[in-house]
Amino acid sequence: MYSFADIFSTMGYHLHVLLQHFPFVLMHFAALILAWRCLRHRYMQCCQQIPCMRCAERTQQYQQYLLMVMVLISLLLSLALFYSLRITLYLANDYVYMAGVLIGWRRGWPVMLVAILCTAFRAFLLGNDLIWLAYVLLDVLIYYLIGSVLHRMLYVGLEDFSWYEILFICVNKIMVSIISAACWVLLMQDSWFAGFNILLFRLIAWPLVSLPVIIFLLLIFRGDYRQCRTRCYR
Repeated sequence: MYSFADIFSTMGYHLHVLLQHFPFVLMHFAALILAWRCLRHRYMQCCQQIPCMRCAERTQQYQQYLLMVMVLISLLLSLALFYSLRITLYLANDYVYMAGVLIGWRRGWPVMLVAILCTAFRAFLLGNDLIWLAYVLLDVLIYYLIGSVLHRMLYVGLEDFSWYEILFICVNKIMVSIISAACWVLLMQDSWFAGFNILLFRLIAWPLVSLPVIIFLLLIFRGDYRQCRTRCYR
């Protein structure tokens, strides 16, 4: 059994590793901001040319494109960091989760498909076995399906998101991570010690990377949608 000293020691280790590699986390933010600025310019131009009734549809397409681009960028950065420094940092599932939350299963499936292909390609390059491949692909589906369920539970549009909705999405992201860790233990048939170690990482360390990305995405999408609506009704 784990003692409290073991738990705090494991938590400290995960936080130390994450903080040590935090500059590489900032690389993802820089890539996200760059992709957002490029796609946003085109999106705002389209908002001036389309009828107001199609603004919501155009917004979902813009979100879809940005999330797919970020899945691809996450793959490239992950491979570059692994082969150069042996660092594992892969954020594609966060973007899949946001696709389910923001645009639902009907429009979000292209993001999920791109993530499945990228994840399978990454597992192949890293030489993972079939059980690990099955887990990482199941992981993509779990994030997407739960995100899509949350999309149905949100009763306000993106432009009306308050901090309550943002907190709701972030808390459920942590719950998805717990479910994913449980699936890892079941599929890999590993000891509960390894599963508990993963659970601590998902609860303590990983939210420091994942949640800022999610909050940033929600804020920029909300701001862009509000700006588009304002231009439509001038």
